[in-house]
Amino acid sequence: MENPAAAPTESPSDDSSPRLQAAVAEYFERLERGENPERAAMLDRYADVAGDLAEFFADHDRLSSLAAPLRPAAQQPPSGSTAPSLDATIGLEPSSSSLDRPSPLRIGPYEVEAELGRGGMGVVYRARHVELRRTVALKTLLTGRLASGGDRTRFAAEAQAAAKLSHSGIVPIFDVGETEGQPYFAMPLIAGPSLSERLSSHGPLAPQTAARLLRKIVAAVAYAHAHGVIHRDLKPGNILLSSEESVSSSSLDLTGIGEPKITDFGLAKRQGEATQLTASGQVLGTPSYMPPEQAAGRVSEIGPTADIYALGAILYATLTGRPPFQAESPVEVILQVLEREPTAPSRLVRNVPRELECICLKCLEKRPADRYATADLLLADLDRFLRHEPPEARRLTPLQWSRRWVRRKPVLAAHVIGLAVPLVIAQVVFLLHPASEWAYHLKVSGVLILWIAFSFVFQWLMERQRTSQWPLYLWCTADAALNTAVLGLLTSPLGGFVANYLVMIAAAGLAGSTRLVAWMTACCSVGYLAVSCFHPAAAEPAHYIVLSLINFVLVGLLVGYQVWRMSVLREYYGDRN
Repeated sequence: MENPAAAPTESPSDDSSPRLQAAVAEYFERLERGENPERAAMLDRYADVAGDLAEFFADHDRLSSLAAPLRPAAQQPPSGSTAPSLDATIGLEPSSSSLDRPSPLRIGPYEVEAELGRGGMGVVYRARHVELRRTVALKTLLTGRLASGGDRTRFAAEAQAAAKLSHSGIVPIFDVGETEGQPYFAMPLIAGPSLSERLSSHGPLAPQTAARLLRKIVAAVAYAHAHGVIHRDLKPGNILLSSEESVSSSSLDLTGIGEPKITDFGLAKRQGEATQLTASGQVLGTPSYMPPEQAAGRVSEIGPTADIYALGAILYATLTGRPPFQAESPVEVILQVLEREPTAPSRLVRNVPRELECICLKCLEKRPADRYATADLLLADLDRFLRHEPPEARRLTPLQWSRRWVRRKPVLAAHVIGLAVPLVIAQVVFLLHPASEWAYHLKVSGVLILWIAFSFVFQWLMERQRTSQWPLYLWCTADAALNTAVLGLLTSPLGGFVANYLVMIAAAGLAGSTRLVAWMTACCSVGYLAVSCFHPAAAEPAHYIVLSLINFVLVGLLVGYQVWRMSVLREYYGDRN
């Protein structure tokens, strides 16, 4: 039977494909935002590829008209729009009244029954092999024959990577083919939700259940690594929970959860082989579950430990119900992945065992060398936990502990280190000059110690008031006041110490808030004015004081502008992503 929706066989030329791909990408991006793109305007704007673009619109309309009866009425495109709904529809049953429907969509030997879901590159249908009468999940490229060379290569790599793996925890490939320029491959239809859907609907898992579930996922990943395949996009959405009965031992029983099966090898990489799928600096994957080296686009550093990081992120999600890092935009998430330490799972869910938390956090180490070197080592630690034995992950070196603490509490760490250094220097100077006055020394040292103590109090307040900004504003006010107090006690020239105000203004910009920069600038200006007016060692001409205050304001404006500029860029790239 000839496919009525088949697109013409010729493909756009290599010269026109970049422009054509840009037009297609813009079209789908606007559809995802709920817009109805004006095609005539797009044809005018992309006049150099107008012929190919018009052909794409015609193909798209034919596919939409054939796929539309597969969706319920609530999922139909809005009136007057030729674009299909971008919402995933799962497990749809065709209506019984199908006499007036057009011929069902055919892709190769498969007859499409329903759309299961779609992503940025592919769309998955529930389909039936016409001759074998076998229902499968059929994945095709979203843009079909107009797909870029990179998308086609990535699509083929996914099929090749999954086809060479035969493991009960990995979704296998039944069939691979191409019809009328439309590549496809068929997989078994898994009767069950994804782990992401399971967590969204039921919340986090019990720690023992989470460990048993991850143990099976890790075993499948270890098998893939042993056969030279790195997944690079492991996440709860790519873990399907099959309703088939478990054949594992009772200690790994997952009744009520389902047997995990890994799917979507679209970003898979074969170990020891150069890949052209990603260039240096290109970020592909899911920000919340990708390791820092992948988030930074350092492609050459991505190896098996990248999957180890993602496995730790999956374990974190199953224990807490949320990924290790989340923010309003993908750009913000990537910055957190690069700079922050995840909140300990036990701080979000109290019943998380310390041993399992250590396993999770070891997987999530920033440096690949600090994670488990192989999936087999992670598997061994999970087995120790399930046997109620202490895992190897508990053995942190002092350097690893310090690094985690600094990343987890960067503001407190900066205060402690920045204040401890002058405090130590003050003690050394006092010991080398025994003629110094005890009272003067104790006053200065006491204010520095009090400053450090206040830093711990404000850190505690910030952790207690996670949704409020007032502890941070209070901390900035205290910093300016305590710095003013130190300057008020010093009897030596204050020039070098006055620069602390400028450092504070610059540091306020790290919080990413222009209002906080303005507040810190105001506090430092008031503090400097108080020192200049009332401290005898700081007596300066009035015009010097005015010029210094202007300097404070200029620094505040520059820092605030940079913060504003970065926030605009983050919002822009976040929206595009």
